[in-house]
Amino acid sequence: MAQLRLLRRHPSLLARQAADQVALERDVSAVLTTRGPDGEVARRTAATFLAAVRTGTALWLEGGGERPPPALVDRRLRVQSS
Repeated sequence: MAQLRLLRRHPSLLARQAADQVALERDVSAVLTTRGPDGEVARRTAATFLAAVRTGTALWLEGGGERPPPALVDRRLRVQSS
């Protein structure tokens, strides 16, 4: 948690983290493409998943670590039907 808070306070570290996220998104997308979805669907799926992970992590930090990160990420990924 301390490392993630440090990242959020330093722009140079955030820039590096953003670059790492872009590379991870590209890698996840490439793996998904080999498993069936076309490139556009794979990219959207990878981006959506990683956005849920980033949001869940941010909520975990903001909540002082009270709720476990997997639960927060799972909630972000859950599809709500109306």
